[in-house]
Amino acid sequence: MTRHHVLLATVGLAAGACVPPPPAPDDLNELTRYLFHAQPDEDPRVPSAGLVNLEAFLLEQADEGRGVQVETGLQERSWALDDLTDDDVESLPRRPDRPLSNAAGLAVAYRSSFPVRCHAELQTRVDQVPIEPTATEYVRRFPEVDDPSCFADGSCTELITVSDARRANAIFAADFVLYKNFRLLEYELDDGTPRTAMLARSWFDRSWEADDGEGGNALWQSYSTDVWIDLGGDTALRIQTLWNETELYIVGIPVEEETQLATVKSATNDIFRRADEVLTAEGACP
Repeated sequence: MTRHHVLLATVGLAAGACVPPPPAPDDLNELTRYLFHAQPDEDPRVPSAGLVNLEAFLLEQADEGRGVQVETGLQERSWALDDLTDDDVESLPRRPDRPLSNAAGLAVAYRSSFPVRCHAELQTRVDQVPIEPTATEYVRRFPEVDDPSCFADGSCTELITVSDARRANAIFAADFVLYKNFRLLEYELDDGTPRTAMLARSWFDRSWEADDGEGGNALWQSYSTDVWIDLGGDTALRIQTLWNETELYIVGIPVEEETQLATVKSATNDIFRRADEVLTAEGACP
């Protein structure tokens, strides 16, 4: 059996399970949906299997022309995603009358100059605006812990967050609440290489209309998965997959989905870059 289908024995022992979970897919589109669904699974081998295959696809299979080159330009390290399914979101509170097929999917990969532990600390901060350049307000709450620093130092491996945020620009302004849960995972590749990863997923539990109140511009639904994988040498592989349905008008003319996706792609890349810039400026990591 190959790296693309097996989770190693150390992960299985940590899970305390005797029967291995079904293999994770090795198709890139299926993997993105798999990781969204698997993020909260009680058996850590389930999300870890997807991370093993994702790393293999992005970093190894690229040499075979089947992967994504994370060292190239933005267009070469981003790709469209298949739709989420009802099974993928069955455990989430959501607006059921909005078809998932309306939420266009996009993924962006990036190589960060900082390891997972540095990014974990960033996620424990109340003010997220410095690393969220598209937000004018972004206040994070931690409803299940008094001190989220336990996540940054690894003494707790899960972090539940709720963020009150606002995005505003010349054509659109809206407040929204984002639910986002984080998880730290330790596993090994089949050659014994240890890996530390952080896996998060987020969602809206309802739709959010823009300030104009005219029933036009709106954030109808949003789902995402964020991945950080330590690659050694104090670098990390980052991937964000996002399924988003937003309605936008400029002087009464709807903004096409293709234009919206291009904007989201650029904004996601800016988020990746901003996190590295903040860590560089602070000089505290690695």
